[in-house]
Amino acid sequence: MINGRLIKEAREKLNLSQGELARGITNQASISLLEKNNRAPSVKVLSQISDRLNVDLNDLLGNPNKIKFQDQLSKAEQAAQQYNYQAALDILDGIDISTIHNDRDRARYGFLRTVSKMWISQDFKSAIFAFSLLLENTPKQDDIYYFLLLNGIGVAYYQNDNHQEAAVYFHRIVEQIGHFNADHAHFYWALFLLSNLAKFYSRESDLPLSNQLAEQGIRIAKSHSTTLFVEDFYYVYAFNLSENGADTAKVISYYRLAESFSVFNQDSIVMNKAREKITRLEKKI
Repeated sequence: MINGRLIKEAREKLNLSQGELARGITNQASISLLEKNNRAPSVKVLSQISDRLNVDLNDLLGNPNKIKFQDQLSKAEQAAQQYNYQAALDILDGIDISTIHNDRDRARYGFLRTVSKMWISQDFKSAIFAFSLLLENTPKQDDIYYFLLLNGIGVAYYQNDNHQEAAVYFHRIVEQIGHFNADHAHFYWALFLLSNLAKFYSRESDLPLSNQLAEQGIRIAKSHSTTLFVEDFYYVYAFNLSENGADTAKVISYYRLAESFSVFNQDSIVMNKAREKITRLEKKI
């Protein structure tokens, strides 16, 4: 039985229409039937579809164990994205690791487990070791989970008050920033990384680089019609403008954007910080 749901989810994550997925392989009607009714075309067509979607052909063919594994990973990832690390760890504990058969899934599973344990335990030294070990065994350096492992090491060093070593790993991400594919399945993580990097370089007073990263994040968010992390980008941008001595009214306008998006995204931390900045700046006018 073909896993039509997986095809649809992978296609939508890549922002492809049914016609775009079908181009050069089959026709739009066949893709529609495949997604809705699980009707199977030839293995050759399925293979080409799996390549275009960057998913395993065996997953499309409906291997029950693999489908269950991917579902569990997706649920754990969603929990981690919501900063519910205990829930993520509980889900990961239910995964049979013998079902992990490729480097990408190992990196994904390892990242989610390590980042969840790090924030629960606050044991940043152990996290550095665990992330580093995973990084050594993740050969594909243009994959989002490779960047997330680098970021994990940088964050752990930063939390351990070793900003110099943290900068080494964050810089490795910046050097390869061109590999961030905004059309890829994991734009959430791309925005997450850009937000973290923009804030780091703002704190380190590299304001031009911080602004560049914030602007890239805003562009990606707009291209995906999402507000994810947009409050962070505008807050950082406003702060950097203020540090550069920009016109107070202009700085306030960007803090107001940060405030508006933080209200929409229910981000009370940025909302309160932005409102505090606005109140202080308005007294100067």
